[in-house]
Amino acid sequence: QVLIILFNPECEHCQKETEELLDSIDHFKNIQIVMATMMPFSEMTAFYKKYKLAKYHNIVVGQDTKYFLPVFYMVSNLPYLALYNKKGELITTFEGAVPIHKVIGEFNK
Repeated sequence: QVLIILFNPECEHCQKETEELLDSIDHFKNIQIVMATMMPFSEMTAFYKKYKLAKYHNIVVGQDTKYFLPVFYMVSNLPYLALYNKKGELITTFEGAVPIHKVIGEFNK
């Protein structure tokens, strides 16, 4: 299972979503989390350090320098979450802030 999160380090909703995710990280131990931002590398690394994301083996943070993901998903609001099952099939997407229990619920269906 994979959770892709498009975010902006300066976005308050993105920060809140990250905090909720980390508060419930035990529910995501078998889910690969890919966090991608289009913002400068320095902002991404500051976010990475602020939330101590290095200590989570299942979280990868990267920079989308080609703006591929926002175009691919037709994103208009951040954070943007895309959930995939074990077969690599898209389960659902969430645009904007979403309670983390809804994300957990979708993975547990």
